[in-house]
Amino acid sequence: MSEFTSLRAYARAMLHNDCLRLTRATQTMRCSAGWVEIVLHRCGQWQTELSIILPNVQVPEHRHVRCESYDLALAGAGCISVLPRVVDLHPRLDDVPLAAQLLHVARGAWHGGQAGPQGGAFLTFQRWDGPADFISTDWETRS
Repeated sequence: MSEFTSLRAYARAMLHNDCLRLTRATQTMRCSAGWVEIVLHRCGQWQTELSIILPNVQVPEHRHVRCESYDLALAGAGCISVLPRVVDLHPRLDDVPLAAQLLHVARGAWHGGQAGPQGGAFLTFQRWDGPADFISTDWETRS
């Protein structure tokens, strides 16, 4: 499971038959003032993180220069703007396959968001330029 043709193929493989595949990771958790990141799978440049954003936290507009991702809302509510698009993040209907609910955040795309009153949780499937790290380590804001 270490070679994939694309990030979308990696995300779909991780969600095969609506089941999330997990492996042990060495560096598993990182906390900040507004969110928690948990690495669920890491294999070279490929990584899956569970991101939990605390209630009402504003995620400032930023971009990742070494990482692109597909994100999947799991719980809670909020919104994400992947400029110029704004998407409400909430778990989708049960009859829609998980892989069909992925939101693409291209490398270098400006994006940000706002968690709702319950906070929010999402999976982020990532392809890194070089070794994978926590997504918050690859963070650039506008000056």
